[in-house]
Amino acid sequence: QHPTGLATRTAIEAALRMSHVSAAELVHVNAHGVGTIEEDAAEAQAIQQVLGDVPVTAPKSLIGNLDAACGPVELAISLLAMERNLVPATINYTEPDPECPVNVVTTNQPASSPAILALSQKITGQSVALMVSAGD
Repeated sequence: QHPTGLATRTAIEAALRMSHVSAAELVHVNAHGVGTIEEDAAEAQAIQQVLGDVPVTAPKSLIGNLDAACGPVELAISLLAMERNLVPATINYTEPDPECPVNVVTTNQPASSPAILALSQKITGQSVALMVSAGD
C-alpha cells in the first residue's frame, strides 16, 4: 500500500471549509507524523499543497506511537499548547527531508493565533482533520 496524500488533502480541505478558518489563521498543524518515509512524505506534501508554510509539529516525537491513543493524546498536547499560547516543538528533527516540504517546528514558539489543525491517518487511506479554534 502506497499512500498518496489524497485522503489527507481532502480531510484538510473539508476541515477548513466546515470551520470557516483559513490556512493563514492556523497557528500550527499537529501532524500524524508516524515516522515512515512514505507516509510522512505523503502527509507533508498534502499539508504543503493545501496550507502552504504553516508551522507543523509532530507530537509522536515526544511520546512515541501510542497506536489508537495517539489522536487523543496528541490533541491534548496541542490543546495545552494552545492554552499556553505556544506551538509545541518536534524533537529529534535535525535534517529536513526534501520529500517532506513543511515548516517543522523544532523549538517551542509563541503562538500567533488560536486555531490548530490535528491530523490522523492510516496507510489504508482513512484520514481525519480536526480544526480547533478559540475564536468565536
